[in-house]
Amino acid sequence: MIGPVLVLFLILGLCFIGVRIGSATLVVAGLAVALIRGTGAAMTLIGQEVESIATSYPLAVVPLFLLMGVFVHRAEQPHGNEPATL
Repeated sequence: MIGPVLVLFLILGLCFIGVRIGSATLVVAGLAVALIRGTGAAMTLIGQEVESIATSYPLAVVPLFLLMGVFVHRAEQPHGNEPATL
């Protein structure tokens, strides 16, 4: 019963010192796996999680929306309330 409470306090402690919650969770989970299975398994788990999150579809769409916003911002916009003409 002490394990989950310790994990919760570690995550909260890291968050209070300024670490983002995703990073705090990753660090605490990595430490827990390292204690249970060893450091090799922990490094493998962390590497797989980072890779799967970085290559997920929702994160691939974000740069495309940003690019679309840049195109709209740089496009020549009509002056005043005139509608755009083609």
